[in-house]
Amino acid sequence: MAVDLIESSGREGRYPANLAMNTRLFGRNTVLLHSITGQENKTTCNIQLTSFANEHWEAFKDCLMESWLSIPGSRPHWAKQYQNLPGIGSKLRAVYGENLETFLRIRKEENVDPEDIFVNSFLEDLLFGDPISDHP
Repeated sequence: MAVDLIESSGREGRYPANLAMNTRLFGRNTVLLHSITGQENKTTCNIQLTSFANEHWEAFKDCLMESWLSIPGSRPHWAKQYQNLPGIGSKLRAVYGENLETFLRIRKEENVDPEDIFVNSFLEDLLFGDPISDHP
């Protein structure tokens, strides 16, 4: 998907990526909100593509992220640039599903960050938006 999008951009005289794309493979993990699911006996691939000082980056990365998020079960890396995508909160609530519900239950039971000091507008939408069960 990334290579196809880069090639089509290049044909239009736009070069949105100016750093290397890399992949990393991960095994199983048990972290509730980890961006890498790492199911037992299954390898998970993490793909990273970045750019800097590039006028074509924003439109490119939004298009690429939408493509990647169309892959069932895909999840973005928490620290990367995707928070402004339309409907991202509901998409992630659906992907994290039961794990997010468990996270929110533990957060409430343990009284973690009761004043929401560590919650920005993106997390407000993700964590406390429409109920998870309302999403396919």
